[in-house]
Formats: sequence, C-alpha cells, structure tokens
Amino acid sequence: MTWTDEAVDLWPMIEDEMRAWIGISLEDGDPVPVPDASAPKILHRGLPEDLDQRVRRRANADGVSVEQYVIRALATPVGT
Repeated sequence: MTWTDEAVDLWPMIEDEMRAWIGISLEDGDPVPVPDASAPKILHRGLPEDLDQRVRRRANADGVSVEQYVIRALATPVGT
C-alpha cells in the first residue's frame, strides 16, 4: 500500500510497489505476468508525430518515462 498528498509523487511510489511485488512473487515462486509489448500506447493514438516527438524529448530530458511525464503534465493544470 502507498499513499501521498501529491499526484506528482504517486507514479514513482507505484513503481516502487510494483518492483517490491515482483521481487516477493519471484522469491515465493509465484508467476509474474509479462507485459504485452504489442499493447497500444496512450500517446500513439492520434497524436501528431511532431507532438509525440516533443513529449518524448521532454520526458527524456526530465529523466522520466513518457507516461510519467504525461501524468505530471496533466496533473499540473488541475492543481494536484
């Protein structure tokens, strides 16, 4: 379980919890599902290529995944 007052802090905490769960599952011999690499990505649905490239560059410059960057960018205007 994880908790925070700030949405911007949530994704790194979720990633930590996922890593912990995977580690424990592997130690216990429980199956860990493999992500589906063919699953569609949020940003690839109808986004103009130039916008997609700018988002990827900014995420890379910030040292975060595209998903983390988008979550932070969406959270800022709504005041979270």
